[in-house]
Amino acid sequence: MNEKLLNYTNDAILALNDDNTTAAQDNLVQIQNALINASGKQVVIVPAPAVSSPSDDDGDSD
Repeated sequence: MNEKLLNYTNDAILALNDDNTTAAQDNLVQIQNALINASGKQVVIVPAPAVSSPSDDDGDSD
């Protein structure tokens, strides 16, 4: 498992170095899937744009 995750991470870094964002995203998905499978628990994946950072939700009416 660790070797698989390290390989996916390395592949993602190499893809980003080559400006290949599609390959990097594919490798990040593989990392997520491997971690989800290893957890043995049900996981809900929330797309990144749907997650707000604390600075986005500071209560100001901007």
